[in-house]
Amino acid sequence: MNAPAATAAPPRVMLLSLWRQPGAAWHARLVDSDARMREFDSPFELARYLAEREPGPAPQSAPDGLR
Repeated sequence: MNAPAATAAPPRVMLLSLWRQPGAAWHARLVDSDARMREFDSPFELARYLAEREPGPAPQSAPDGLR
């Protein structure tokens, strides 16, 4: 008897915009899959936010094992 297939979580799509204009600070805007927009003034704030998010589906491995 075969084991039931694991149900994969649906992928989440986010829109990330990054910019830095001459003479201006670094800035990012993230629009989440639920249409909430968040803005970040530091790449460290963005990394912290993304690290605290629930993990999504595991990335698919390339045939040679590289990602």
